[in-house]
Amino acid sequence: MTAKKTIILPVVAAAALVVAILVGGVVTGVLPGFQSLQTQGKPQAGTLSILMTDPPVVSAGVSAVYVTYTNVGLHNSNAGNNSGWMQFNNTGTVNLMSLVNVSQTIASAKLPNGTYNLIRLDVSSAVVTYDGSNYSASIPSGEITGSIKGGIQVNGTSAGAIIVDMQPEVINVGTSSSPEFIIRPSAQVYTVPPNDVDSNMQTTGYRLSLTGKAWWSDDQANASSSVQITVATLTNGSLNIVVKNSGQQNVNIKAIIITPLSDYESGQSTASVRNDEMPSTMSNSSILLVQSSGQLISLQSVISGSIGVDLGDKIFASVFGGSGYTLASGSTTTFAFNGTMTPGIPGLSIGTQGNLSPSSGQYVITVVSSSSVTNTVVVAG
Repeated sequence: MTAKKTIILPVVAAAALVVAILVGGVVTGVLPGFQSLQTQGKPQAGTLSILMTDPPVVSAGVSAVYVTYTNVGLHNSNAGNNSGWMQFNNTGTVNLMSLVNVSQTIASAKLPNGTYNLIRLDVSSAVVTYDGSNYSASIPSGEITGSIKGGIQVNGTSAGAIIVDMQPEVINVGTSSSPEFIIRPSAQVYTVPPNDVDSNMQTTGYRLSLTGKAWWSDDQANASSSVQITVATLTNGSLNIVVKNSGQQNVNIKAIIITPLSDYESGQSTASVRNDEMPSTMSNSSILLVQSSGQLISLQSVISGSIGVDLGDKIFASVFGGSGYTLASGSTTTFAFNGTMTPGIPGLSIGTQGNLSPSSGQYVITVVSSSSVTNTVVVAG
């Protein structure tokens, strides 16, 4: 794969787990050396299998996201945060879009007796396939840690398994002809019910269909936040949008993005705008940040004058790092903005110069939350 453009935007990420080894450009499902876990003299008693599922939220036009990782580890809940880690010195690359409604075993190993509550890895690089070409992408450097909901008990009497549900977001901050991608990794980790764990899960590459699994549907429902745009109006200099959380969990609304339909994706029609995609490019989009009070402010007002690494820090800290507005389960709120809507990502020398003036035409309104994105198309006027 040939990397074309790179933008380095360091940021503190939430959580992610990535799998499958890239050997000579071919993605495989083998994790060499995983069974050589060092237990530091403790008895190896129970078997734990790690499975992965689900693709990321991506910009329109993205067909694959390859992320390279190292140093997978599991943490014993009885130890301190800086100790009790069972370290796996592995390196691998995964296509995050390779699994939909299916989980695949990425590793299985013997572990000392105990309860494990965290999983972590280091991420070193990423490549995004966009309109058939590959581009280097920025991804948070350093350690990424995910919490295993409820913990997983490992013992010698029965095998255990966890599923890592990938939920990263892939964003194009460049243009359609000159893409520049950044990735915000995140994931949730679930335990497989003991009665549903079988010996097949101990085989790397084993695929388990999640369709019709009641426990998986329940896990997803309990962890979900279903954000809906019920009303949206857009004029030259104003936006009003009503958002409802129909899920079972509170959600943090982070940002609202306004994109001309013609820029959302080349040749895109209103009927084909997907509800779970980011715009193909945000070079001509206006980005409004949602404050904890519900007030909307422009991205430009927050990062104006920033350059280099500071720019990357501020973009991610502003769009994804803040608390956002907490929308409770079952609640509805209205966001309003009056003022200049400036398109593009300031400091990157891309995007339209001047102001976004939606006095007519069709626009895609994208609401970015802590766990999802949702879109609607409006006619300005």
